[in-house]
Amino acid sequence: MRSSRRLALVAGVCLVALWLVPLATAKIWFMSVRGKTFTAGKVIVTEIAGCPVPCPIAGVRVYLAPGARGAVLPPNPRLLGTVTRSGALRFRVPHVAPGSYHLVARFQKRSLPASDGFRIIHAG
Repeated sequence: MRSSRRLALVAGVCLVALWLVPLATAKIWFMSVRGKTFTAGKVIVTEIAGCPVPCPIAGVRVYLAPGARGAVLPPNPRLLGTVTRSGALRFRVPHVAPGSYHLVARFQKRSLPASDGFRIIHAG
């Protein structure tokens, strides 16, 4: 009887974990970059709105991707940084071709869109 209770407990914990993973991934969204224009070289700090502290997805890597939105990363994606314990991302805007870009997060070997589009320009 004791082993069946353990098995039930382990199964319950696994189900809760599987239920929480999609919730965590759904919260990788940086709203404050939406529609803005950033100059290459500028330092940007953006946060996941409403992320509890410590952030359950701290350490997730965030990349720069061309275009206004999507989850597809280019062949050699440019890593911008990782999500901090407070749910923030701090990065220096890279010197890339001027245009439209967005953020993409890599979570458990999956690419997920992490922002709406923003523009990168060069000073001058």
